[in-house]
Amino acid sequence: MRGLGTKRGVLNFSPPTYPFISNVANVSISITSQTITWTTNIATTNNTVEYGLDTSYGSSVTSAGAATSHSLNIAGLTEGATYHYRVKSTAHAHQTVSSDQTFTTAAHEKTQVVTIAAGDIPAPGTIYCEVRLICGPASGMTHAHGDTYDVT
Repeated sequence: MRGLGTKRGVLNFSPPTYPFISNVANVSISITSQTITWTTNIATTNNTVEYGLDTSYGSSVTSAGAATSHSLNIAGLTEGATYHYRVKSTAHAHQTVSSDQTFTTAAHEKTQVVTIAAGDIPAPGTIYCEVRLICGPASGMTHAHGDTYDVT
């Protein structure tokens, strides 16, 4: 009868690594689009932003590339609306989901058209006009600049 041999050695076992989501941010807010960025501790695939007008979300965008820095653009949004969103990242069949967050898309600044009747135009000379330049909602800057035009 032949005996069973015993083999001794070290068994190397590494538990699965779960993705950890951090630095979730909404950047590049515009009237109808929004870019969401986040990082993960390990390279993840199937990275998703779920978004909607409430916490049932209802819409999503996904990227499949393996990375630790993520950026997804959401387009086709309604101006001046508040959206809920969360991000999801998957690595080694383990998915991690962020908490719910919100952003509000920018709204168009109201523009008023002024019509000057022919009889209201002053005699030839100078009219002072103030032009307001909106630099963009992401910068939050506005700049007033006075320009002078000659009326002839």
